[in-house]
Amino acid sequence: MKKIIHNILHSVIFRSNNKPNTKKNSSKLRQFPYEIQVIAENLYVPWAIDISDEGKIYFTERSGSIRIIENGKLYPQPLIKFSQPFTSQGEGGLMGIALDPNYSQNHYIYVMHSYIEGSEIYNR
Repeated sequence: MKKIIHNILHSVIFRSNNKPNTKKNSSKLRQFPYEIQVIAENLYVPWAIDISDEGKIYFTERSGSIRIIENGKLYPQPLIKFSQPFTSQGEGGLMGIALDPNYSQNHYIYVMHSYIEGSEIYNR
């Protein structure tokens, strides 16, 4: 179930079709078999997602927050908000998330983020 939800969300978020639609009635042939439902609004550049075995959706906002959606409701406060040396300058920020395979036991979350060291920006 986790992989199905992840694949649906990924296809909705990252779906791209750059070819012009030249067939008549093609919309009748290519109907999206899923209902699109907005479950969170007013987010700051949501970027990466992972879904726990319990069905909670964990996602990053590039500004440095990890947020959670459970049972269709966004938690009002972030799970964590990164601070210095974290940075979201330019194309940087909190860009990746992965729950540990044993997350339900150890609660480890892995992230890919940008940070400042001296005057340089790096990703880790």
